[in-house]
Order: sequence, then C-alpha cells, then structure tokens
Amino acid sequence: MSKENKPRTVLVLAGGGLRGAAHVGLMEVFEEVGLLQRVDAVVGTSAGSVVGAMFATGKTSAQELRQALLGIPPIVNDLIDFNYEQFKATACQRDASHVKGLLAGEAFAAWLDSQLGHVHHFRDFATLPPDLQAQCRELFVFAVNVEDGQRTVFCDTSQPRFSAPGSPWPETGEYEGYRCCGETSIAGASRCSSSVPGALTPYPCPAGLPGTCPRLKSHPREKDRPQHYVDGAVREDCPLRAGIQVAQADRVIAIALGYAGERVEAVVDKGIVEVMGQTLSIMGKSQLDADVARTRHEIAAGTRQLSGYVLNPRIFDVDLFAAERMEEVLARGRAAGRWFLEEVERQRQAAGERSIWAVPGQQIDVEAFFGYNRLDGIYLYDEPVGMRSLRAAARQFEIEVKQAVEEVQAQATMQDEFLKPIKGYLKKLGWIGAAAFGIGGLVSAALAFFVPAPCLAVLLLPAGGLLCALLVLLACLYREQRRVCQPFR
Repeated sequence: MSKENKPRTVLVLAGGGLRGAAHVGLMEVFEEVGLLQRVDAVVGTSAGSVVGAMFATGKTSAQELRQALLGIPPIVNDLIDFNYEQFKATACQRDASHVKGLLAGEAFAAWLDSQLGHVHHFRDFATLPPDLQAQCRELFVFAVNVEDGQRTVFCDTSQPRFSAPGSPWPETGEYEGYRCCGETSIAGASRCSSSVPGALTPYPCPAGLPGTCPRLKSHPREKDRPQHYVDGAVREDCPLRAGIQVAQADRVIAIALGYAGERVEAVVDKGIVEVMGQTLSIMGKSQLDADVARTRHEIAAGTRQLSGYVLNPRIFDVDLFAAERMEEVLARGRAAGRWFLEEVERQRQAAGERSIWAVPGQQIDVEAFFGYNRLDGIYLYDEPVGMRSLRAAARQFEIEVKQAVEEVQAQATMQDEFLKPIKGYLKKLGWIGAAAFGIGGLVSAALAFFVPAPCLAVLLLPAGGLLCALLVLLACLYREQRRVCQPFR
C-alpha cells in the first residue's frame, strides 16, 4: 500500500483515436455511483492521455468531458492539418524521407491546450492553491522515444517519490523501469503520446539541459538534439504497468479500447491510418495480456498488494477518426459501464462474496469494490444478442444512403454548373446570332450571284445566316459542357 493515509486509486485509459469517447461514457457511470470521485491519478496513452489530461487538470465532471468531445465533430476538419509542405518537397525532390507523417498535429495540440483546466504544464500542479489542487488529479502520460525505444512517462517529477532516498531518478532520469520527464507542457505530452506512426509526425521534444532532461542525464553527448516521441501504443496501448509501477496504484481500473480477437472488416480499404491503428491495437492486446498475467503472478507470489479490474468495452468497429459517431461511442461506453458493474456484482454473488453496492444500483461501496487483493481477468463487454448486427446493418444503410445522396448532389451540381453558363450564353445570343447571321448572310449573298433563280437566292440569304449562328452556338455549348463535366468523369 502507498505511504499515503488511504489506498491510492488509479484510472488507466488506453488509446484508440476517437473511440476514446467511450472512456467518458464509462466515467459518467463511475461518477454516478461515486467511483470516479475516488480517483487519485490518471495514466493515459494516446486518446486516453487526452481524456485523462482534461480530467486531471480540473474538468472533473464527466459532463464537462462530454461537452468537450461533442465539440469536436463541428471542427474536426480544422484539426486535420496535412503536411502539405512535406508532400510538396517529396514530389519535387522525389525523396520520400521528407514525409514524417500525414498530419502535423499542431492543430490538435492547440485544441487540447485550450480544453485544459487549471494546469497547462506539469510544473504547474505544485503551484496551485489548495482549493484548485483539490479539483485536479495527478497525471501520467505514456509515450515512446522513437530514437531508443524507451518507455517514457510525462508527469510531475517534483513529487517526493522521485527524489526519495534510493530513487535512481535524480541521476538516471528513470523510475521503476520508465524514463520520467516533467519538462514539457501537458498538451505537448499528449501530442507525444498520440503520434500514431505514419499518421502524425513524431513530436520533437526540445532537448533541455543534461541536469533536467531525463534522456540527457544518461546521454549527455546528445545535448541540443531533440528527442522524438511516437504513440505510447507502440509499447503499451493500455499502460497498466505504468499505472502500477510509476503511479503507485494500490487500486486500479484500466479501460482498454483495442483489439480483443474480433475481425474488423475492410481495414485495408480504409487506408493507412486504420491499418496502422489496427496493427498497434493487435500489438497492444499481446502486451496487455502479458501485463495482466505478470501482475496476477506478483499478487499470487505475495510481492504486490493490488486490487483492480481491466475492462474492454469493445468499440473495435469504430474507425479511429469517425467523429460523426461520437455520440454513439459515448452511449456504448455508458452501456459497457453499467454492464461492468452488474457483471462484477453477479460474480461476487456467485462466489458468495460481499456485494459491491452500498445502495443497490446507485452507490458503490468502494471498500467492498476493491476489497480483495487480486486483479481479475479482462472484462469483455458482450452486447445484447443482435445489437451489434443491428447497428452494423443500420450503419451500412446509413453509408448507402449517404452515397446515394452524394451521387444525387453530384448530378445536381453538374447540372447547375452546366445550366449556369447556358443562361449567360442566352443573354449573348442576340450578339452571337446577329454576328453569325451577318457573316452567313454575306456568304449567302456572294453565292446568290451563281444561282439563276431569284427566289432561291432570297431564301438562301437568311438560311445561311441562321445556320451559321446555330453552329456557333452549339460549338460553344459543347466546349463548356466538356469543361464542366471533366471533374466528374
């Protein structure tokens, strides 16, 4: 148990792109039953670090987190900042090394910084007045140094544990096997943790002085060289061990959002971002299984005191950047949260153990909930029979309707673009017709000298003018039609 007066409760949030909205749905349920209020620290990877950063810096109400996430869909295009300059350099110089990632990620970091509460830098936690400190939680953001592969935790390194006697951190920058750093902003740390390889450019954390940068403490020759970080999912998609070892959890609730053995359809067809996301998710499952097994072994051997749960709400069928499904993911997170509590209670009753409820269905008995020294296996939320199939069918119908609407809109756009110049031509028809009529009339008059019949010569004069005017008009319309329709072919 921690040296504090009460057991230390840590919430661990995994990565998963906009699937991370499920974290908030679960947290809403935990808040309603009095569990979220008991959280002392948050550990997050990627999307989990984003939700965790907002929660830990003062947005302690799940409703505030919900509102922040629901603000993403209207501005999602503003958060997608493509690396056009890198693409341009690659095309001009025919050198693919110029492209570090599809997106720069600067817009995302700026948005997150605007959503933080009372704290924007890890050093700020210690400077808050007591009333604001009570509204915040200790934050740990997990990322991976892409140069040396070291697991890195961004956190407030002014905490006593890092400078305690016997701690190697002051000399090596490492604590419990993790490199720990408090020299960057919270938004920058989440940006590090969210840099999906290939999707976002690896985040360059500017190198500090050898006495402050944990990397430079053990590698002083790299002074003035920035350290680049990629998504924490490369090594721990669900940073359970970071929560136990670095955050010093006595009690833990870990929420995993990744692969749980299911088949995800059309991953390749969705592009490089989904391929990379699914790859990291599969890797993350193997790591999480190993972490759970290791922790359970430590508990059984008596070398670790821990009570905890790992839950996967199984949001695997939602694309990483499917902002239009935000409300659906929030609702599925809530459903998984309710099921989780019911399932824990059911298993307790089946084992003849103490109920987890102080008030059934309304208030958790926290001491009973964490009353056993064990880490149960991963709770996999299994939706009601047919629900997933029904939603998949509804989603497919929605996609087909959307495609049909887009086709109709494209046709309407093409027609509008085609008719618009016609109206302009009709205004000019008088001038075009008059000019063509005149030219055709002169040609017909010249030919009339060779026609013996006077009446035929009289008819030839206007007929030639009209024919010439009609040919000119048709040629202009054909040319405009080809110009307008070319993009739709």
